[in-house]
This record gives sequence, structure tokens and C-alpha cells, in this order.
Amino acid sequence: MTIHTKRNRLPHLAKAGFTLLEVMIAISILAIAYVTLLGSQAKSLSLATETRFMLEASLLIDDKLADFESGIETLTSSSGTFDEIAPRYKWSTETEEVSLDIEDLPTEDLPQLIKLTITVAQDGTPLTHSRTLYTFETDGE
Repeated sequence: MTIHTKRNRLPHLAKAGFTLLEVMIAISILAIAYVTLLGSQAKSLSLATETRFMLEASLLIDDKLADFESGIETLTSSSGTFDEIAPRYKWSTETEEVSLDIEDLPTEDLPQLIKLTITVAQDGTPLTHSRTLYTFETDGE
């Protein structure tokens, strides 16, 4: 006479399923992958923010350069904000006279060479973008 127990009746179910150790290893692998993806997403957002700032700052520097070319701004060190077009941004300019030391060339007849540095910064962030250019200042300016 055979006594049937649960173990004897369902031998294929005794080995079915995952052990606790297998489940814990799978969860830890998923957690590592998730943390890696979160770090990658945070870096992506940071780069996107910086890229957007660099694009906007470049356009604002171009706008400020147009002010210098048209005579709205003079070639002096100053600062201000872009009130109408970008209130979150501020600008500053630094000018420096550059001496031309060229042998056998009379420098008194040459216009003054000016180094102009324009810096744009966004309020509340450490982001800044600068552009330096050289231009001649004539007596008529």
C-alpha cells in the first residue's frame, strides 16, 4: 500500500519557483541598472541646461556686439541687464587698450587697438559665457 503525500503527488512542483537568494540577486542587478540610468538622466539634463545657456548667451553677446557696431554702446567697460529680451541674464564688458609694438611703423597715425571682452551670466547659476574680440577705435568713435 502506497501512501500519497503532497511531495509524492506533485514532484514537479517541489523544484518550481525561485529561491530567496535568486530573487535578491535579480533585484540588486535591477537596482544597479536603475541607479545608473538615473545618473545618466541627471547628467543629460545638466548638459541640456548648459547647452541651452551657451546658445542663449551667444545670441545675447551677438546682440550686444550689434549695439557696439551701431554706436548705441561705446567701447568702455560697463555692465547691465537684458531687460526687454532676457531679464534673467546680465552682461558686462571690459575694455583694454592694446599697444602695437611694430618696428619701423609710426604708431601715432594708427587707430587705437581695443580688446573688448563681453561676458554674459545667468542670475542664480554659476554659468557664464565670454567672448573676446579686438577692434580699432578711431577718432570719430
